[in-house]
Amino acid sequence: MSNSRFAICLFEEGIELQVDEILVGQGLQKIEFKEQLTIEATLYQRKADPNTPSWVKVVEKFADIEPSKLKTSSSGAILFMKINDRVVGCCFGSSVTNVNRNNIESDFGLGVAYAKVGTNQVKSVESFLLGHNPITNHKSAAIASVRNDFNIDNYLENITELSGYQYKENRRTLIKGKEFFSCSIPLSLQEIISLCKDCLAAFIKAKSDPLFEQLTSIRKVKDRILREKLDKELINLMNNRSQNVHLVDFESFQDINHYKLLLTKGGSNLSDISIDDIYDSFRNEQSVNIGFLNNRKVYVFDSDNQALSTWTLYKCLFTEVKLGKQFFIIYKGKWYEIDENYLSGLKEFISDYEVDDCGLPAWNGTDNEGIYNEHAAATIKGQCWDKKLYSTETFSYGIEFCDILDSDYIFHVKKYKGSALNSHLLLQTAVSAQLLAADPKIKQWIFETSKKEFKKHMLVKKDLSLLKETPCYCIVLMTKNDKRLSEILPFFSLISFNLMIRRIVQLGYEVRIAKV
Repeated sequence: MSNSRFAICLFEEGIELQVDEILVGQGLQKIEFKEQLTIEATLYQRKADPNTPSWVKVVEKFADIEPSKLKTSSSGAILFMKINDRVVGCCFGSSVTNVNRNNIESDFGLGVAYAKVGTNQVKSVESFLLGHNPITNHKSAAIASVRNDFNIDNYLENITELSGYQYKENRRTLIKGKEFFSCSIPLSLQEIISLCKDCLAAFIKAKSDPLFEQLTSIRKVKDRILREKLDKELINLMNNRSQNVHLVDFESFQDINHYKLLLTKGGSNLSDISIDDIYDSFRNEQSVNIGFLNNRKVYVFDSDNQALSTWTLYKCLFTEVKLGKQFFIIYKGKWYEIDENYLSGLKEFISDYEVDDCGLPAWNGTDNEGIYNEHAAATIKGQCWDKKLYSTETFSYGIEFCDILDSDYIFHVKKYKGSALNSHLLLQTAVSAQLLAADPKIKQWIFETSKKEFKKHMLVKKDLSLLKETPCYCIVLMTKNDKRLSEILPFFSLISFNLMIRRIVQLGYEVRIAKV
């Protein structure tokens, strides 16, 4: 291996050694090989640009610089090879910019590094979170000492770059992976060919690893033209008053009491925000555009009517768009591409916990949550705990332990279009389970409240032990949609439900999901 480094990329299946498919830009010249090749290959040279940069002429007017020492050198070469019916590109010097990135595997370098870096030899990992969920740890990037740090218990974090050390023939070399795989350049063409074959095998191995698939299942859309196309799809949906567009909290606050959606802080208070509130505020036949969405404001207030934050409407929108075989979402003002297999896995997980009948009566489509909870509790001869708040030093706000309680379930009920999609319901459910498992004072509170309000105990005995060995939390969404929840929940809610279910199961409780 030399001290110089080069970058390797893998083109998508079906791409051939054709100039228009593998190269972009000017100044490239095809050159011949000196030795006989056993594989199909081609080599391009990028000539150096010896000209002095234009900025030098500006700076030398006000500073004592030496233009003769500031001439650029931008030479390079790209070796393209056909290996196992796949085209591989090896970039030397500054030639990376001439690769047609529209046709390469975007996770190739990351996959190779993932497969090659030793478990204890990870130098750094760059990652991003799809969004801050209130029941997850908040991280925007991370540097890990071992790769297993990223076998995390949430489904939001994706790795975008990985670097570490590989040992070969008693020599340690630094390798890096992103779109391209980077390492020291081998000293012969045959060694380069052998390395590329090895990298292709490593990438195939990584792609079959479920953890790697999870950690690379979400990609930010960086292409400006594609983002503009997706924005147009969003605008069309809103102009057609689509119910497949939702409003979500841009930030997570513990004490959100109400919202306002007007351009000023006047107007009505809203306990939840929904897309219907936006549509209702439109003037007759008003047409939406991106400028409108970026200027329209959502105000967030606490229980003391103090403004917590102000968000643009665009940052609060969520929808799902399918273009051909590609699936996209907009979430917190950014577009993401979602792997279809990952999406199917999330739905299957939710489906495993979904029940067709939880025992509660059907929602009539008009009652608010409070009225429904009272009616449903009376119908099943249960207890309505709606608005009964437990206070603890651990949390700065009152905790609603549940909405309805009976001998089978601890029910948490919300409208499908309301807080359930903002993660409030899931935060409430997760905190309820956490307190029941770890806070002995809440059991005392439940016992005393049951005795005072209902004259009957359905969860806690006098000695504060549980009447049922394994309580079951049931998350219920009020909707008139005939489809199963696993089929209609938007993507970010699928993630939130996955997180919440795993947390509650880890606490030793059962979980069910239902709609009424």
